[in-house]
Amino acid sequence: MEPPAIVFTDEERALLKKYGNFYQSLDSGKIKPTTEAQHHFFSVCRWQAAAETEHEKVWTKHKRLESYEQQKRYNKKESESGIPEYEEGTPRPGWFTDEDWEKMRAADYADMKSRSSSS
Repeated sequence: MEPPAIVFTDEERALLKKYGNFYQSLDSGKIKPTTEAQHHFFSVCRWQAAAETEHEKVWTKHKRLESYEQQKRYNKKESESGIPEYEEGTPRPGWFTDEDWEKMRAADYADMKSRSSSS
């Protein structure tokens, strides 16, 4: 996933610094919109309307960047986790019953033998 080409201007950073908490509160529903402008902002936050004001444009820009960052963190976490039931090539205790383990090993052994005899 390529990083978005999102760069904030000084004016946009100033808006986020001054109004970011208010934007977040409206977006999350913590504060209910009371004016027509706030209702439109809320619709923009839900991607139901196009951003028209500087406030709406800077907040949607922020949301796109935040979404990208969350996806990047998720992908990193997924790639680092590996397969949890295997550590150093052996299943964790409790992943299989002893009987299942023996069946699996016997099947592996039988498969190995059949491959070596057909060579």
